[in-house]
Amino acid sequence: MANKLSSIDLFSGCGGLSLGLEQAGFETIFVNELNADAMESFLMNRQHNPYLKEPANRAYDLLEITQKPEALRSLRKRLHSEFGDIDVVCGGPPCQGYSGIGHRSTFKELNTKKEAIPTNHLYKEMAKFIQELAPRAFIFENVRGLLSARKTAQGSPGEFWEDIQTEFKDIQAKPPKKNEALGYVVQWKLLLAKDYGVPQNRPRVIMIGIREDVHAQLPDSVKENTQDSFYPPKTNGAPDLIDVLGDLVDENHIRSGGSTTTYPKKADPKNKYQKELRRKTRNGVIPKQGDPLTEHDYSRHSPQVVRKFKRIHKSGQSLLGPQQEQLANERCRRYIEYKDPTYKNKILKERFIADFAPLLTETELEKIRLNEMNSSAKERTLFVRILDEVEKKIVAAMEERSSKWTKLRAEDKDRIQYNLKKIHAKKDYQKKFSQRLLPERWDENGPNITVTGSTEDIIHFSQPRILTVREWARLQGFPDWYQFAGPRTTGGPRRAGDIDKVQRTLYIEILQEVAKEIQEKKTRQENSAWNNLSTEDKERIEHNLEKIKSMTNIEIKSGMKTTEKKQQEQKTNDKCKNYVKCKTPKSKNKILKERFLADFDPLLTETELMRIKKDVEEDLEKKAWARDLPKYTQIGNAVPVKLAFAIGVHIKDLLES
Repeated sequence: MANKLSSIDLFSGCGGLSLGLEQAGFETIFVNELNADAMESFLMNRQHNPYLKEPANRAYDLLEITQKPEALRSLRKRLHSEFGDIDVVCGGPPCQGYSGIGHRSTFKELNTKKEAIPTNHLYKEMAKFIQELAPRAFIFENVRGLLSARKTAQGSPGEFWEDIQTEFKDIQAKPPKKNEALGYVVQWKLLLAKDYGVPQNRPRVIMIGIREDVHAQLPDSVKENTQDSFYPPKTNGAPDLIDVLGDLVDENHIRSGGSTTTYPKKADPKNKYQKELRRKTRNGVIPKQGDPLTEHDYSRHSPQVVRKFKRIHKSGQSLLGPQQEQLANERCRRYIEYKDPTYKNKILKERFIADFAPLLTETELEKIRLNEMNSSAKERTLFVRILDEVEKKIVAAMEERSSKWTKLRAEDKDRIQYNLKKIHAKKDYQKKFSQRLLPERWDENGPNITVTGSTEDIIHFSQPRILTVREWARLQGFPDWYQFAGPRTTGGPRRAGDIDKVQRTLYIEILQEVAKEIQEKKTRQENSAWNNLSTEDKERIEHNLEKIKSMTNIEIKSGMKTTEKKQQEQKTNDKCKNYVKCKTPKSKNKILKERFLADFDPLLTETELMRIKKDVEEDLEKKAWARDLPKYTQIGNAVPVKLAFAIGVHIKDLLES
């Protein structure tokens, strides 16, 4: 570790934050990540790191350390003995409760208090870890939604963020070889990734704490600036997408579902950014055309989707414009806020036209040319609120049997009718028509996209497809040598099936716990509960126990009528989905009681039922979130490498000053 500073990464994900710090001169000595796929991605790219080869320097579940005082003290003693003063602890606790993406919506849907969502309190575990390890500095990163998050729907905006700041400002850590506990001087700031050479906007809340004794040694210019002296100055502007991804475009191989396994011909790196992303980590060699290229498989799009993407390309290249987008957004807000009729007919969007263009006139297309809106979550939400206005226009064309309608092919008619149905399912509609065509070059305001875990929203700037894993990774600043473990994607429409798979696995895990109790009861001849059961009930229980042993899909056997059974199963499935999403205790208890113990409770006392619930819930709390994590999601969850690098360079300078 000569000339390198030590760092610990909590909630590391696939390693974007650590990679940036490592490029800045840090060495990761300990890593924590609950998800096995993300942890594997982290480790497989650091095989040269001798410290991470030791199992003791890897932890999947942080709670196994922070909730056990002896384990935390033991870790502190070992790391301080080997490395002395730890330089930096960094981490970004899971943000599902705050993010504008993913699970945030379930807070409103379930009317759940955010403070009741377990993952929303992992910041406390990070603070506890920092207090025990006493690093010279810490870096906390998270989503912008933290700044306005409420504890409850009726709470005050920002109250959660106030709690988090207090938690870290109250840390009293005892460094090695010091007799007194020291606090941290803490600053926070909202940073935009595009200000640090990242080809996306991606706002991140960054909180940095520097231990009091270290802070006392900093230059007066740093100590006097209490607002942003811990943060790096802005660097060069964000590169254009064609400069980031252009050398990966294979004009001869864009078949849906295919792949490019080598760097395309006539696609040698053309700029500094491409050379940086291609450079091998160990020897500095820059791959040329024909050299191996990984993670560049194309998604398998249906012919209908490819045609849709081509229409978006055709219209987008001639119709899109940043000033028109800004104008359209303002018109949409004015219409919704003030019901201004002058804006009614100015809100049709190009993405809508991609599927409904055959029914629209040239005049309407001209309006689109002036009124394209961007695909941010806020604008999509606004647009959904005026869908009725758009729907009337399309339905009128269908009902009047206009020449445009009658000339359409049967498959196009089916598609349009299908899409109209989707309008009523507003969330499905939002997703379907939120797709955005990436521009080759940004306007004067720079990037206005943010990479997430979902790829369907972004279409390649020159080809009718979504981005590959490698392209997705480049947008986050991961070099081409960086590999990712796990499935490539959830598969779009297959996501529902994946959730069902998780539910079935949860069912089986719960049932295995229940089976242990049942088997003990059944084998005791003196058990009156078993002896008093009818033959039918005994056979049913035996049948279900066999199901558990064989690990097959669970069938619910009950005396309910078919209709009642389906209704009950639907209710319980919904509760299980809520549990999978938010892990709400209310849902967990009801799943266990209503779904799984319904067939076995004749053999169990209330005390036994409660004990089973408690044991199973504690186990599932960890397992439910430790399963397959697609590569796209891992990348989307990561901190942009260049942003992490800029922060790392600045922190290193401060610690060495």
